[in-house]
Amino acid sequence: MLVMLLLPTLAAAQYYGYGYETVTEKSFEESDLFFTSHFLNPFGLPRYRDVSVGLFDDPFLNLQLNPANLPTFENSSSYIYLDFRGDRTEAAIVEDYAVTYANTYEPLAIYDRGYYPYIDPRWYVSTRSEPEPLFSLGILNYPLGKNRQRLLLGGSYQLVHKEEPFYTVPDWIYGYRAGVDEIAAADPYFSATGPIIDRYSGVDEMRITGHRLSGILGYRLSSRIDLGVSANGLINSRDGQYGDSRIDDYGYYTPNESHYVNATSRIQDYDHFDLSGGMRFHLSEKVSAGVKGGFLSGTADQDYEAGNSYLSQYGREGTDPNWSYSRSRSLTDQNWHHKGDTRYGRIQLSAQASPVTRINAYYRFEQSDVDVRNFSLVDDSSSHRYHWEDIYDVYDGEYGYSFYDRRSGSGTRKRTVHQAMANFEWRLNERNTLRGGLYYANNQSDINTVEPVSARRFSSYHSTSNNENYSDLFRLVEEKELHWQYAAHYWTVQIPVFTHFQFNEHWGLMVGVNRILKSWEIDEETLALFDLRQKTDLEGTVTEQNFGERYTQPTRSFTEEFTDVIANVEVALTPRFRINLLLDPDFRNDFRVAQWWLGFRTSL
Repeated sequence: MLVMLLLPTLAAAQYYGYGYETVTEKSFEESDLFFTSHFLNPFGLPRYRDVSVGLFDDPFLNLQLNPANLPTFENSSSYIYLDFRGDRTEAAIVEDYAVTYANTYEPLAIYDRGYYPYIDPRWYVSTRSEPEPLFSLGILNYPLGKNRQRLLLGGSYQLVHKEEPFYTVPDWIYGYRAGVDEIAAADPYFSATGPIIDRYSGVDEMRITGHRLSGILGYRLSSRIDLGVSANGLINSRDGQYGDSRIDDYGYYTPNESHYVNATSRIQDYDHFDLSGGMRFHLSEKVSAGVKGGFLSGTADQDYEAGNSYLSQYGREGTDPNWSYSRSRSLTDQNWHHKGDTRYGRIQLSAQASPVTRINAYYRFEQSDVDVRNFSLVDDSSSHRYHWEDIYDVYDGEYGYSFYDRRSGSGTRKRTVHQAMANFEWRLNERNTLRGGLYYANNQSDINTVEPVSARRFSSYHSTSNNENYSDLFRLVEEKELHWQYAAHYWTVQIPVFTHFQFNEHWGLMVGVNRILKSWEIDEETLALFDLRQKTDLEGTVTEQNFGERYTQPTRSFTEEFTDVIANVEVALTPRFRINLLLDPDFRNDFRVAQWWLGFRTSL
């Protein structure tokens, strides 16, 4: 019991500063949606998303390759696609960490969950992948009729909706662990021996809603030239709350009580508009070439708010021989605003090398420039008083802690992407086809931010034992500016191979494998320029002005390689209506279907 009373001398919330500097931008949750073109991809399973465009002969994939790649429908003027998708659940680069909470009647070991693990540096440019759409619908139509396939109109819509548990972000400026710091620092009574009545209310949810729309307009200008325009819009919202309210008393006649409230909310909104145009040139009956260019403009806003308060009382001051009283509160308000654009272009080439072989290739360039702004305010305080007597000694103590941090930052995020792919389609015989290719991508991401900071930190402790006194004091005042530079170089090589078997006019099977190699190299540096740092303790005050500290991380490299297998079962109920079941099995530990898509295709 005495150990618990003395814990406040050791357990203050973990402020990242004074020996380690971090910035608000590190807590921004990057998504694979942000400032990137998105489209209806019938073969877009996670490990085939990169290689599907240009490899599969699908109307929607061909139009994404170039909106001037106008499809040809035999004996029909319309094409409709519909699918339902199951999500694949895999560990992210940084897993979602459960929010720890106060529970005053469980053993101290439960609080081991509040530790802060090593943060993978890839998190800052690759935080999360979004869930799959509930359904995807695409329609293509030649309004002039099947015999005049000159003017093409089309569009697609995808709906995303998912509810999942709330989670914490593992890299905050202020390393506060909801409920853990106050308990470990203040509560002298982790284990109750009498009857316990818990009064609890809470909420733990995160909602994701997204709408993805596209429109396509194509026109065959002549037998040699096709034109196309595509417009895409995306709206995505993620918001959630975590609430935990606990009121514990230890029986009506027992003067012990604990009150704990934790309320946390997160709002994340993103939208963009993407416009592209293309031309396709039929150089001969066997060779065609195309060019595409596009511009995307988007905005990402994120808000995080948290409020925590805790009060614990054991015994009554002035009445009981042993007592303690603890209180704490913490308020956090943070927001991020990203606004920018992406410019991209693509060239493609397609050639019929022989009556049974077609070769395709493309090169794509993309460049993103995003302006970032962020703000953070953290205000925290706690206090603890106690009195304890035994046959040997009398203990009295008082502890106080406060922290204030206010900062606002600005900067840029830049990304340059090069993609290239060459692939072939080889018709082995009338029923079997082989597809294969080589895909390469090179991605350079750079983040540069400047963040002025005003921070105050104070702690004091005083105790007596048999007329022996112990005191401690610490006060820190900082006025500084943090410059953060982050560079991530990523490249990947992927080799997909697919074989299609057409058993008869009703049944078909496609089996594919993709061999993937990924590599990252990351450099990171934080420069802290101090206008003022003033430290006060029992020995006096030390004031430092106009100096700098540099924190340079060693270059970190990561490599991943894996092989993924998929299968696509095709059932043609009629020549104009087909059903596809796309399966992605997982062979780790035991066999399971990690993800499935069910698609329907019809021609009218």
